[in-house]
Amino acid sequence: MFTTYCLDTGIPVKAEPLEDDWLAQLPPPGTYYDLTDEQQHEAVLRLRNPIAKIKKDSQFTWKTVADRMKVVGLDPYRIDLDEPTLRFMFNRHYLHHLYGGSFVNSFPHPAPEKTQVHLLDDFMCLLLEFNPHAPVNPGDPGLFFGEKPADNEGGFTRRVHRVFVRVRDKPALWSYMGQYRMYVSESLRTDEFARQPLAVSTKDVGKDILEKSWGSVVTARVCFRKEHHREPTEDEISEVVEDNQHMAAVRRKLAWEDIVAAYDRGEEEIGVWAMKCVSYDIQFQRVLARNYKYYTPPKGKSKDSDTLKASQKRKRGSSEPETPEPKLEYDNGDDDVDFDAEVVEVKHLKSEEDADMHDEPKVSPSQQTHATPIKSE
Repeated sequence: MFTTYCLDTGIPVKAEPLEDDWLAQLPPPGTYYDLTDEQQHEAVLRLRNPIAKIKKDSQFTWKTVADRMKVVGLDPYRIDLDEPTLRFMFNRHYLHHLYGGSFVNSFPHPAPEKTQVHLLDDFMCLLLEFNPHAPVNPGDPGLFFGEKPADNEGGFTRRVHRVFVRVRDKPALWSYMGQYRMYVSESLRTDEFARQPLAVSTKDVGKDILEKSWGSVVTARVCFRKEHHREPTEDEISEVVEDNQHMAAVRRKLAWEDIVAAYDRGEEEIGVWAMKCVSYDIQFQRVLARNYKYYTPPKGKSKDSDTLKASQKRKRGSSEPETPEPKLEYDNGDDDVDFDAEVVEVKHLKSEEDADMHDEPKVSPSQQTHATPIKSE
């Protein structure tokens, strides 16, 4: 058991059971198979939320979704909480300010100084752009996609995740969905991958895997097969991935079409984890909703502001070039806010110095788990 503390009072508010207790909450064997196709279709449709903004043609067929969720069932976790509090949405910087951790990573880890206060280090923050079947209603089941087959290695499936999903993007607003366990489901078959909309099976997924660091293992494997005409060993891939210069050279040898072709041929697989809500921290949500009125979101730079500053520099005879430097791009494109946005202020909340932007713990490439970008323009 561990205790969660209310941030504005410091009073213990909730004790959560050990993770093994969640195992008893899986649906009874045969429950899913008792449903007709029509009932399964209706159950999948009930997982929708009209407020959630999901790009057109970015989702899989209802049958693919139902098949992958069969390991956890299609029923939601019932939550005894008033609707306004349950549906409360917030700017992600609010979560970052209260609990620490990166405000752009999918799995932010607060600094030890923060976790010693609130004892929380279980955050999982998902974008519908990358995981279009993440839960969009609190308590609903969902799907998490990875660029390689799902497995039970590491601690990903053995821990409970405090899941947040960005349900709106303009403005960017997030919602707490509940406490979730991940269960290994069946990877997408080659024919399923080929039947998906073009947004799923072509340029976008290939480019992201090729260009992003989380796609290094797949990229290295694709390049190895292309050059050596055989499957690589784990040691051979680790040697490449752990050498930045070698990895950069590998990326230059490939195009996004090479990545997609590997999935088309079945050499690589889109892994799928079924997400099951096993609990809901009601007091945690009440604290978030109650104190949001004291929060002032950071202001991002506007284009007009940047243009004005550049003009003023030129008038003062600045030697800096007129062409602005490219802005940093976040890993998940969150919130459209610059790193140098003004400091936020939260009143009546216990906060500490923002010494929370620490590097995440390093793991071997074979243990890394990331979201696969399944998106469209």
